[in-house]
Amino acid sequence: MNRNVNDTLQFLRTEVRKQVSDWRYSHILSVEEEAARLATVYLPDKTEKIRIAAILHDVTKDFNTEKQLNLCEKFGIIQNDSYLYPKILHSFTGAEWILREYPTLVDEEIVSAVRWHTTGRAHMTVMECLIYLADYIEPTRRFEDCIRLRKAFYSRLEAPDADKWQALYDTLFDSFDMSITSLIESGEPIAIDSVKARNWLLEKKTRNLL
Repeated sequence: MNRNVNDTLQFLRTEVRKQVSDWRYSHILSVEEEAARLATVYLPDKTEKIRIAAILHDVTKDFNTEKQLNLCEKFGIIQNDSYLYPKILHSFTGAEWILREYPTLVDEEIVSAVRWHTTGRAHMTVMECLIYLADYIEPTRRFEDCIRLRKAFYSRLEAPDADKWQALYDTLFDSFDMSITSLIESGEPIAIDSVKARNWLLEKKTRNLL
């Protein structure tokens, strides 16, 4: 990694550090390293961009709901039922935030990875998949589902006859099943984009298009 790249990444880390709690910042750094690890397998030519997306993915996460909604209004984000769920607002406000704050350092691939890192969507790009997965399985996550998914992914990836793409998409499918089941059990709403992501992955499995 050359000096300019290192300088850019450190600048963004410093910027994000001003916006988030100590715990959130530790999580962000762990997501960055997990995403970079995934990039070596799936997108080695885009490691810098994946690191940038990982550093920026939770930049507005610690904003309260009132501030999130104010940003939705400011940025013209459509406030349908899905976007009003507090847990996912930061994905959309964060994407618009980084587009305006760091226009020379981000592109649509990075912005889209930030936008869809929480809910996922149908027809996710590889970069979107990697940021979503890194956020779910990074090592500081201690939730049972996160630990189980991390073990499952690396077991699949490191198997003697492993197909790296099947390992990725099977793990993503499992993640949406886990998330949707958890939301149902806790009586929380489910973003329609997560349902579409899960159905898209199911279709890929069914049609053997991995």
